[in-house]
Amino acid sequence: MTTLLIFREQIRGFYQRFQRGLKPLGKFIIAFLLFWSLNGLFEYSELFGKWTVLLGISIICIWLPLGAIFFLSILYTGIQLVSTLPEIALVYMVLFLLAYLIYIRLEIRTCIPILMVPIAFALQVPYVVPILVGMLIGPAGIIPTGFGIFLYFFSIHVKDTVSLVGTTQNGELEVYRYLLEQVFQDKQMLLMMLVFALVIGIVWVFYRMKHNEAWNQSIVIGGVAGMLLFLSLGFMLDVEMEIGTMVIGFIIAVVIGLVVQFFKCIVDYSRVEYVQFEDDEYYYYIKAVPKVSVAQKEVSIKRINTRKRVKNNSESNESVKEVK
Repeated sequence: MTTLLIFREQIRGFYQRFQRGLKPLGKFIIAFLLFWSLNGLFEYSELFGKWTVLLGISIICIWLPLGAIFFLSILYTGIQLVSTLPEIALVYMVLFLLAYLIYIRLEIRTCIPILMVPIAFALQVPYVVPILVGMLIGPAGIIPTGFGIFLYFFSIHVKDTVSLVGTTQNGELEVYRYLLEQVFQDKQMLLMMLVFALVIGIVWVFYRMKHNEAWNQSIVIGGVAGMLLFLSLGFMLDVEMEIGTMVIGFIIAVVIGLVVQFFKCIVDYSRVEYVQFEDDEYYYYIKAVPKVSVAQKEVSIKRINTRKRVKNNSESNESVKEVK
């Protein structure tokens, strides 16, 4: 454990020392993963799918705030859709614009789950989303997470719909009707929205409890609850799923959540202190839990000049001879 704590302090110290360069680099990497994943979901434009364009957009995002990156991602996917289904692209952009005006603009960090979902699906770790959202954001992230899930499944049905363009006899209206039916009748999307919302609430409730090890326990409980909810609700909604993949996915999500919590904050429950005091109106009970930190030893190396030592030894020998 001491080795892990030393490694953690080294990582944190390295970040604090070079944060001026690491912050833009981290923002660039996250932006690149975001637009790379969105391009995988809506790959309808050869121009916007080029690596040079993805790199250019990611570089621009280094100087943009979080809200501007959200707008840029919606504009990027909307432009991809215009070349295939222009009316659906317009509805899609209006829908996410309303989501921003009604909900996200009140607390800009709630757009993080929307941006997190496509990255998580692209990296094959979707079940980490509800655990991290429950830890870092709480119930305010339930609706944005639902929008992110809708974005993912919407992209799947758009690909199926594009293959029907020009093949149906009733024209574009039949194509759009087919797309809407597929989206709003998708039981797998509904199942994932329900389970993710419940897991976010469970993790948030247990994460805020006052008992020892509440943080780590909330992550494990959230992972176990997610597996049980997927099995039970999936049976009720008659949704087929790969149980082994789901279980492995939640195990990986729990491990990632514990690692994030380890670097976020760890405390020493063996040194808990309780303080009580009062004022004119209230009596206060305070529980103080110290953070765990490891003081790194500074090693100083001194150089020894051997030539000077030889010279000093020869001088001392000569002085001994003179005394004799």
